[in-house]
Amino acid sequence: MPTNTNNYLSDLIHSLTKSEKRYFKLYIKDNVPLSKLYDAIKSNREISDLTLITKVFPKQKAGGIAVIKNRLYNHVLRSLNQYHTEKSIDKQIKAKLQNIEILFHKGLYSQCNKLIKTSKKIALSHGLHYSYLELSKWEKQLAVQYNYENISNKDIVNIYDKDMEMIGMIQSFHKIWNIKSELLLKLYKKGKARNAQDMDDFHAIMKKMPSKELLTLDIKTEYLYNHTLSAYYFCILDGKKSYKIIKENHQLVRQNKKAFEDEPNIMLSILSNAIYLSQKYGTEKETGQYLTELEQHYAGHYDGEELELRVFTNRSISQLANIIMKSDYNSGLDLIPEIKAKLNLFESRINTTKLTGIYYSIAGIYLGLEDYSSALSWINKILNEVKIDRAEDQYCYAEMLHVIIHMELSNEDYVHHALKSLKRYLSTRNRMDEFESSFIVLISKLIKTNDKSIRKKYYSDFAEKTKQLKKNPFTQGAFEYYDFEAWAKKNAEK
Repeated sequence: MPTNTNNYLSDLIHSLTKSEKRYFKLYIKDNVPLSKLYDAIKSNREISDLTLITKVFPKQKAGGIAVIKNRLYNHVLRSLNQYHTEKSIDKQIKAKLQNIEILFHKGLYSQCNKLIKTSKKIALSHGLHYSYLELSKWEKQLAVQYNYENISNKDIVNIYDKDMEMIGMIQSFHKIWNIKSELLLKLYKKGKARNAQDMDDFHAIMKKMPSKELLTLDIKTEYLYNHTLSAYYFCILDGKKSYKIIKENHQLVRQNKKAFEDEPNIMLSILSNAIYLSQKYGTEKETGQYLTELEQHYAGHYDGEELELRVFTNRSISQLANIIMKSDYNSGLDLIPEIKAKLNLFESRINTTKLTGIYYSIAGIYLGLEDYSSALSWINKILNEVKIDRAEDQYCYAEMLHVIIHMELSNEDYVHHALKSLKRYLSTRNRMDEFESSFIVLISKLIKTNDKSIRKKYYSDFAEKTKQLKKNPFTQGAFEYYDFEAWAKKNAEK
């Protein structure tokens, strides 16, 4: 699970791409102590200070090692800053702003003015509104310095109008970002709408969104607007509309690559969401196309460990979701060893929602194969390691699978304990819906009788109930996590 750790230096070094590593080695080639420390940590992620003192710096004391580590940490950050200045438009504009300030204070106003004008064009074409306003500020200072000799009244009006346009775009961006964040915070913590009150809550958040015509939008803010709208429809259980808007956003970003070239994570987000929703509302061909584009996108923007981490996380989630959806559990079993090996490397760097999804899917595969002991070990990882308030939906269904697994293992005492835990969880979070209530009623009845015919009837009745609940938009989400109907039918037919 993601944790706070003091081992910031090791995490930073092991996050470097191959090209960043090459750049850094050149950056510190004449600094022997830092080179030795870098090589030691690069070759052993978990190396201790004691090992560093005894094998790498035998003449250093513990305090001295701390100083060298801190120095190396800062050097890595400085080298990254220099490296990405050459690649990032935003950083290039910031560097130009520093040059403009130097030229201005040197009294080289003509050079300063030329650099301002070329930089404003770049900032404008890449949607760098804050940088544009900084450049405009220097343009105004130049006008004052020239005693307004080289500027007309029309120029002053144009500067003002363009500044107001930039400010309008900034305001629109932050308004939309705030609404999007309210939606996603509720979604990540509580899940999609489960009742009329949840629907009202999501509607209330979205009502804060002004109509598109009242917003000042550039390409990036239009992307954010669409992204927020797609998230809203997903939250209120309209997956088809959500998918339709994601496809529109996909085209928007593809057609405006220049505006998004500094932000590869935007396309990553679009493709990841498109893969998930295309499995339900699109075609296999669309899913395959998005997966191919996703891997091409990774290869074009990331390398080294970062590439491996991102490919692993998103590919695993997509593959596992597809396996669970098709009940193709044997194929899932073939994937698990590779996933476990990657988790050993990356577990601490994967966010809670995605990591819990991987745990849950693996548990679902083992359940489908009736390997209940293995399923239990993965469910226990969720129940013991996930903070409840970060993934309530996933945690709830993990509690339910916990009950089912102990039922299948005939662990009567554990079933009582697991059922009590589930009831307590649902009660304290005030989230008992019709499906969860029906499930608790079923288990409560089952643990009171050993009569096989009666138990079969209970399972059969529950299976019939789930057919209706699958049609209810508020409860159908439960069946994305596990095929409770198939489980009940299997036991009804034993």
